Parts: sequence; C-alpha cells; structure tokens
Amino acid sequence: MRRAIILLVVLIAIGSAGPAWAQFARADLSGTVTDPDGSPLPGVTVTARHEGTGATRTAVTAANGRYVFNGLAAATYTVVFELQGFRRVEHTGVRLLVGQDAALNVQMELGGVEETVTVTAEAPLVDTTSKEVGGNLTAEDFTTLPTQGRSFVLFAALLPGVQQSPDTQSTASDSLFINGQDDNNNSFNVDGAGNDDDVIGARAGAQVRTAIEAIQEFQIMTSQFDAEFGRSVGGVLNAITKSGSNVVHGSGFFYYQDSDLNKANFFTRRSGLEKPDFTFKSYGGTLGGPIVKDRLHFFGSYERQTPNEGIARQFEGRPDLDFTTTERNVLQNWMAKLDWQAHQDHKIGARFLREWSPQFNQIIGGATTLEAAREEFDVDTSFVGSIDSVFSDTTVNNFRGSLTRENVAFANPGFNNNGKTFQAQRALDVSESRPGILEGANTVAQGRVNDSKQFDDTLSIFAPDWLGGDHDIRVGGNYSHKKETFFNAGTANGQFVFDTIQPFDPNDITTYPVSFTIRVGSALGDDIVIPAEDYVAVFFQDDFQPTDNLTLNLGVRYDNQDIVPEDDNNIAPRLGIAWDPAGDGKTVIRGGWGRFYDRFQLGFWSRFFLDAATLPSGFLVRVPESGSNQNLFWETAQANGITTLNGLRDALAAQLEANLGSAFNPTPTVDNPLRREPHADTLTIGAEREIVPGLSVGVDWIHTENEDILVAADLNPFSLSQGGRPNISIINGQTTAFSNITSYVNAGSSTYNGINVSLARRFQDSPVGRFSGRISYTYGHQSGNAQPAAVDGLRFQTRTETGYNFDTGEIIGAPLNLGLDNPASRGFPASWNRSHNFVASWNYLVPGTSWKQSEGLYFSGVFRYMSGDRFTPLLFSRLDNNNRAPAPAGTYGPNRTSDIALDPITASGKLNSTRRPDFSRLDVSFRYRIPMGKLAGNRGGGPDFDLTVLLDIFNVTDRTNFSNTGSSFVQSSAFLIPTAARSPREIQLGVRMDW
Repeated sequence: MRRAIILLVVLIAIGSAGPAWAQFARADLSGTVTDPDGSPLPGVTVTARHEGTGATRTAVTAANGRYVFNGLAAATYTVVFELQGFRRVEHTGVRLLVGQDAALNVQMELGGVEETVTVTAEAPLVDTTSKEVGGNLTAEDFTTLPTQGRSFVLFAALLPGVQQSPDTQSTASDSLFINGQDDNNNSFNVDGAGNDDDVIGARAGAQVRTAIEAIQEFQIMTSQFDAEFGRSVGGVLNAITKSGSNVVHGSGFFYYQDSDLNKANFFTRRSGLEKPDFTFKSYGGTLGGPIVKDRLHFFGSYERQTPNEGIARQFEGRPDLDFTTTERNVLQNWMAKLDWQAHQDHKIGARFLREWSPQFNQIIGGATTLEAAREEFDVDTSFVGSIDSVFSDTTVNNFRGSLTRENVAFANPGFNNNGKTFQAQRALDVSESRPGILEGANTVAQGRVNDSKQFDDTLSIFAPDWLGGDHDIRVGGNYSHKKETFFNAGTANGQFVFDTIQPFDPNDITTYPVSFTIRVGSALGDDIVIPAEDYVAVFFQDDFQPTDNLTLNLGVRYDNQDIVPEDDNNIAPRLGIAWDPAGDGKTVIRGGWGRFYDRFQLGFWSRFFLDAATLPSGFLVRVPESGSNQNLFWETAQANGITTLNGLRDALAAQLEANLGSAFNPTPTVDNPLRREPHADTLTIGAEREIVPGLSVGVDWIHTENEDILVAADLNPFSLSQGGRPNISIINGQTTAFSNITSYVNAGSSTYNGINVSLARRFQDSPVGRFSGRISYTYGHQSGNAQPAAVDGLRFQTRTETGYNFDTGEIIGAPLNLGLDNPASRGFPASWNRSHNFVASWNYLVPGTSWKQSEGLYFSGVFRYMSGDRFTPLLFSRLDNNNRAPAPAGTYGPNRTSDIALDPITASGKLNSTRRPDFSRLDVSFRYRIPMGKLAGNRGGGPDFDLTVLLDIFNVTDRTNFSNTGSSFVQSSAFLIPTAARSPREIQLGVRMDW
C-alpha cells in the first residue's frame, strides 16, 4: 500500500502538471533589471530567443525587478529587455550550459524603445548561485583536444575530483572514480533520461555509448548535486546531444591509426616479438537542419569504428606463453532526433540511439594468455521522448519517458562457435589459474537482456518576492521499471587453481592444482527471467534568494526501491549556501551538506535467483570444499592413470555429477531481510573567483562518510581449526549441510577527504596569442573497514554458529563475526584510491600561421599524472577462514632477477596498503583549420564550410606505464614482475569537415 501511495503521488504530479526536467537537460537564466539609479524596475518585458531555432520565451520582471527563465534548452540566446520610456537592450550570444543557472543583470537607460543598446554577452565563468561541485565541457573541448578512444565520457577527468582508468583504447571501459567513490556508483543521463547499466552499474560507463560528434555539452557534478538527482553516491554525469536549427549544419570525419606509425609495445620490443597488427579507423558524420523553419528540426549522427588493437604479453618464467595478437572490434552508433515546437508554449522532442559493438579476441587483464581470449556481442538501444510546457512566465514543466535495452553476450570462441550450450562449454579445455597467468579456455559463457522503462517529471515555479525573497522551486518525481533475462554456462569447463606458474607435469606433485571449481547440474537450455524491480522517487528543491548575492539551496528527496526489503526511510535532505560577497558575479563562496543513497543493482539482485539453493540450471561446486588439497588431485590422477588436466577435470566432474542426485546448490546466495541501501553523507566547503577577466581559480574540500556499505558475508562460516562449518541451516524443514552461503550485510563504513583545486582560462587573447587552458589537481585520502563499492568482500570473518533458514528467509543462530575490527581491516583505503591526480590541458592558436585567412594552426594537449592505486600483498598460506593471508608488515621485493622487476614495496599489514607504480602521459594535437567559404560556392547559397586536418600524438615521450605488478603473492616468482604495459607512443591522422 505504501508504495502504491507513493506511485500515485508521482502520477498525480505528472498528470496535473502536464508536460521540463529542469537541470537534467536544461538550463536556467535569471537576473535583476534596474533603472539608471539602480532601483528595481518592474514590468520589463524580457524575451529570450534561441538563436538556432528561433523559439522564444517571454517573462515580465516582478516588483523587485527579478525575472527567471526555467527549463531553457542549453544553447545560445539573444535576450531582449523592453519597457516604455527606456531604451531597448539586446544581449546577443548569451550561452547557457546544461545544468547552469546563469545570471544576466541589466541596467536600463532612459530613452525611446526604438533606440537599441546591443551588447555581445559572454558566459560567466563562475556560478554564484549553486553549491554544486563540478563543471561543464562543450563540443569545442571534444574537437580541439586529443582523444585516443573518441569517448566524450573520459573528458570528465579534466575536472578535479575525477580519476579515469588509465586505459585509453576505444574498447576500454569509460570508468571514472569520483571523489573517492567506486566507478560503479556514478549515474549517467543523456538528454534528461537515465542511461545507466542497471545490471552492473557504471563500471563500463553509460549503458548506450553516444558518439562524441553528437554531444553538444557534458555536465559533471562531482558532489553536492540538488535533490532532483538520486540513485548515486558517486558523480552525476549529464550529456545533451546536438539538435537541428534553422540553418543546415553538420560534419564529416575520418580518423586513422596504423601500427606502421606507432612505436611497438614495451613487451613486444623486449621479447623481440613481431609487432602486432594494429589499425584504428573512425569515420562518419552528422547532419541537422530545419524541416519547417522555427517549428520542426532534425538532427542525426553516424559513426563506425574499427579499433583493431595490438596486444603484447610476456610471462616471466613462462616464455612459451609470450604472444602478440590483435583484438578485432567493430563499433557502430546511430542517432536520430526530432524537435517540434508544436505551440509557442509546448515543445515535443524524440531521440533514438543505437549501438552495435561486436568485439573479438579480447585479452582481458594482464594475466590472460592467448588461448584464454574471449568475445563480446553487444547491442544497446535507447529511446527518449519529452514534452516541455510553459504555463506562464513563472511556471514550466518537463516530462520525460525513456526506454533502454541491452542485449549482450560474454563468452569465448569455443562456446560461441559450437552451439552456445552447456555441453559446448564443458567440451572446452579446462581453465588454469596460476599466479599472474590464466591459461586454457576462458570460463566466461553468459548472456543477458536488460530492459528499463523510466518516466520523469519536474515542475519549476519561480515565486518572486515571496516569504522573504525569491524562490526558484522544483518539484517532481521518477518511476522506473527494470527487468533482466539471463543465461549462464560459465565455468562448465571447470577451472583449476595452482600455487605455481610451472606447467602441469603428471609425474610431479608440485605442479598439481590446489583446488578445482566447476559448474554441474542439469544442462542449461533456458533463459532465466529475473523478477523485475520498480523504483519510485519524489523530490522538492527550493533555491531561495533572500538577497541578490545570497542563495540558499534547500532540498529533500525520497527514494524507494522495491527490491530492497523493508527499507522505506530513504529520506535524503540537501542543504547548501552560495554567497557572492561583492555582488559582482565574479566570486562564490559555497558549501553544503547532503545525504545521497545508492542503488541496488540488478546484477546483485539476480544472484538470489541464479545462485538459489534449488537451481535446475546448475551451480558451481568447489573441490575441496574449502582450503587447498594438492594430494587429492595427485591421488585421483595416480589411481585412475590420468595424465592430462582435461582428463582430471572429466574424472572429477563425473564423480561430482554421479553423487549429485537431488542435492542442493552447495554455494547459494540468499537475501538478507535486514538489507538496506548504503548512503553517503557529504560536507563540502569551497570558493571560486574570476581573478582576472576570463581566468578563474577554485578550491573545494570534500568530506564524505559512506555508511551501511554492503559486504558479502558467509552465513555458514568456515574454520580450518574448528573442523569446517557449523552446518545448522534448514531447508524443507531439515538441517542440511552447505558450503559457503553468501549474503549481503550493511556493516561497512569508509571516510574520504579530498582537496580539489582548479584553474580555468577561457579561449581569448594574451600577449603570446589566443589560448585556453585548464589545470586540475586532486589530493584524496581514504580510510575505512570496507571499500565504498556496490558490494565489498570480507577477508577476516571468523566462524560462528550461524546458519540460514531457507524456509523462512531468516538468518539463524549466533550473530556473525565479520572481522571488521581486525587491525588489517581497519583504516585501509579503497583499491582505486590514488592520493594525487594532476591534469593540465590547453588549446593554443599559434600566431602567424594563418593561410588564406584561415584560423591557423592550433596546438593542444593533455598531460596527466596519477600516483599509483592500491593492492594487497598476499601469502600462499591461508587464514583460519580459508582466505589468503595478507603479508605481514615489512618490505618485499622481487624473488628473482629481472630487468623489469619493480622496486621493493613496503606493506603495513593492512589491506590495500601497497601502491602500484605511478602513471603519467602526455598527449598533443596539431590541427589546422581552413575556412573554405560557402558549401554551395563562393557566390552564396550555402552554409560556411571549414576543413580541418590534424595530427594527434599519444604518449609523446613513449613512457612505459605498466598495467599490473605481476602476481600479488609475495612468495611467487612472478611477484613484482609486470606482464603488460599500457599504450606506447601512437599517432593518429585525421580530417574533418564542418558546415
């Protein structure tokens, strides 16, 4: 009943408001109009005209001279101010960025309305009305700075507080770690609609990638976002796509890379291997324009990429496994968009986006050998429809409806090419997992289809001079319905785990495995439909201005996700202040506190069904049930005359399946009736100042406390010293023995403190020429007993007399001892934590390079330095609970001589106490842009046509950035011996046309 009432409230709000989702895809413009004496001037007619489409909005200043335009499309406007007895004032080129609340104040002069004062506006550098921390990037950033993978998402890492994955290939995930949060905990929105992967979260970026050529602007909110944003304790990333206008405009482009132009990978050169074939081609274009002038406009884009990435791997101690190869991929992206000004007060929009991206011969991770390669087939689709309605000059509403689908399969070639069945996966070679080496056939063989329907509505009301000041009020809600269909034959071929890197010798027990895992049970044949989830949220936001230079950001949000049991108190207040002490629009002192709730992803929700105690589609079995037992495998092989690992796998599988009968899944995953949503409480204090025209500097302190972090606990905890597990769990009324029973417990906490510093300069003249630039620096420190991830793991849980009643869904017996008070588990950082992150970017027009009145040669670049992320050095020995033991405090070095051995590391004994090597890289770009006149000829009749030729150089200094540190086991011969390096120096050529 409670959820039905909440849903009814949302539907009533949508129905009564009629159809703008304020800041998700829109911008606001406000200001004060005064007379020559500086007194407020009421009754002034203010008209904002979209310079591209001709659409207009009108407002009238209130008694205090204030006016507000809520829910404007992010674009460039001409704003006109008119009042009898005063000169007409016209501001042209007023550029509004997505999510921005821009200020435009005007002082009118006495005179006739036939007299016009024209002013060319410039967008303010400092937002003086918002507590939000973040920034905006535009299409100009995307087209002037070098980008190897042509992904707009990774440009977010130009801002402080945002840490990107060091991988830059086009097939690398668009992963971003924002202000100490896991990359999984971000939220993506495109054109005002959700574009998240509801199964795995934001670990691979947005659900449907959008071509960089189709993006107009990109807003990144790293902290303190308003109440209309939810379902995220990380960052919120809003992108809007380009639209058609009254003038035909478009682009065509071709980018090319080839191995003949590039430096060979470090390991290719070191091993004397043949340079792998590598090509990258990206081509396509955009086109937009009018169908009916001022009324109906279209825009479309297409991009095709063939990023065939050269890969090299070297395995110290196993030169027989060294290889070079080429990952072969095809990525295609289509977008079509219509915008219809159906009435002066009503605009209807629709956008369709589709991505098709098969990827072959994937080498995932530095440990993967050539035979363990896998494949991916991915088709993603997104549709968004919107209705923007203006009810008065103070009331605007936006309604959004969206559909998103992902159809993806992750598998290996042997599975895909042999019927995609359980039997096809079982027939493959067994997988061999050694320290730093993964051999044999890949165990991955799964697919899923995710569907999401979402409806959002926001009503914006401007109430001037009411209850002590001006109120910009937004109220609205969200409803989404998400479901997943899943297929899994993973690990049907089995996987052996070894403590040695040496190949298997049937006559040498030291080369035998120590454990074995395989999927057994009924042959998989049917898809599994995961029960759907419904998500409902409502919010209220009031940006209250008691004075012209002071804004109080007051908001509250309520979220309810029905797959989170008995969690109905997720009320998230948001409080903030923004103060412009001089009132000149150049300084803001800002701060805020807010609570932000995470979302429980379908990927974890589905485990309660895919790994249930009774599962007709098979389940994973481990031998031995816990710990290691090399003798078991030796004795089995000797007793049966087995001389191959596949033969040993077959014998073990036959034995397990013969004894299976009607047995239950020994390693089920179950829900916890007390599970609730994790949340983060964030406090920020900062300031930003435009110190000289066009140059601003800012600093923010971010303090975040993550609470109720979900950790994966074992409800049937194991102990080596106490003879195994308690085995008191009940199913079908009977006490039954299980292996580990996984559940999720809200037991973790973590604290992050960060300092974000930024310096930004707009593109403008200087004594050395025209240039723009940005410098960002982040210092971050993290400490806790769990990582603020979607679900963290436990290492130090100890045995308790605990179990699970499958009949009632209750945890029974003694309380769990999760070991979170273990000294090694207290005060450790997250694995992704990098203490220092420095980024500098620039775009410079070289003086004296004009040719035939061209703009000339642009020199741009990005330099990035990041201190190393973290890992835990381990021992081969095990804790009493069977987990690998962390190495005790001390200094550890490589166990053998190698020219690439890393420096010894110092471990404190805590988790994630050790840093990996630092990362740094310099990319530069040379672009020559030549105006070519009119597209239809120099006598007029067509749009202006520009030609740009370019040269991008990535990793200019050819710095070797190792992507791993070899094995994590300090006793291993592969410890601190890297096996893979990131991209060497590579060159990209390109040509583009813009009109």
